Amino acid sequence: MFGGVAGQSSSAGGASSTAGTTSGSGGQPPTTDGGGAGEPTSNGEAGEASAGMDSGGTDAGGTDNGGTSSTGGNAGTSSGGTSTGSSGSGGSSATFDPELGLVAHFPFDETSGTVVTNVTNSAKNGAYKGAPTHPLGQLGNAVQLRNLSPSAPDWIELPAGLLSDLSTTTITLWARDLSPTRQGARLLHFSLGSSDEIYFAPDEVNSGTSNPGSHLGGTHGGSSFVDLWTTAPLVTDKAWHHVAFTWSASSIKLYMDGSLRGTKSNPAATPQDLGATSPNWLGRTLDDAFIAIYAELDDLRVYDKVLTDADVAQLYVLR
Repeated sequence: MFGGVAGQSSSAGGASSTAGTTSGSGGQPPTTDGGGAGEPTSNGEAGEASAGMDSGGTDAGGTDNGGTSSTGGNAGTSSGGTSTGSSGSGGSSATFDPELGLVAHFPFDETSGTVVTNVTNSAKNGAYKGAPTHPLGQLGNAVQLRNLSPSAPDWIELPAGLLSDLSTTTITLWARDLSPTRQGARLLHFSLGSSDEIYFAPDEVNSGTSNPGSHLGGTHGGSSFVDLWTTAPLVTDKAWHHVAFTWSASSIKLYMDGSLRGTKSNPAATPQDLGATSPNWLGRTLDDAFIAIYAELDDLRVYDKVLTDADVAQLYVLR
């Protein structure tokens, strides 16, 4: 089910209907509760020292929902028309190749050090900040951003201008949110100031419905171009979930666990329109307007094309 201002629509793998209009992408800075008891993890680790909670400030406006979810089969509809399987740079392919079209791939397989290896382009590696750890993930190792206190944050800094040459893209990432109280924390935030940004929050409160859900938001020139919400699945279960979104001039689509959860048609921005974004962060937000995330992340992929519904579904089972 999706959250929205004007209404809600069912999204159990079938067609979803438009519900409301988009408005804005900013939130209000959080308030803090001054700390409290630690939060236990699901794998038996000591709980985190609570560093304050986001108050849940979210975008005003409704959801951009639409399109039909397709999680199986060999055919899928892309922004440029219908393709059989994945649409590679040299034409259609009947079999999806998860390596075709990658411009950046960060597996997070390191066990130590500060370098986040980009196996596609070593000239554009990232950097670990703070003291993250490397537990087992969905594909090899993962990275845990623990964020015990505001004075000792963990986050990942990705290279500047990661999307600046792309007219289309697909971004996918595995995430395991370990703190159900950290509403509004950003899993991903690429920005060039608050007027040009795209971000994903796995657990945020929709001000239009007062319901928590996952939120993909973005602004260009200070105006919202995407404001997608989904409550399926709820990611506060401390389980691994696969996040993906495709982005072109014709649409932005949000997927969770291999299924299409929302569509924004004809967004007023493409990836390259945001410019040479910097900072590009995982686990932290611009100006620390929201509390840092406490989560495990694995296998970030950035493509130079729009994957089909079937392609995204196949990435979800690639583990």
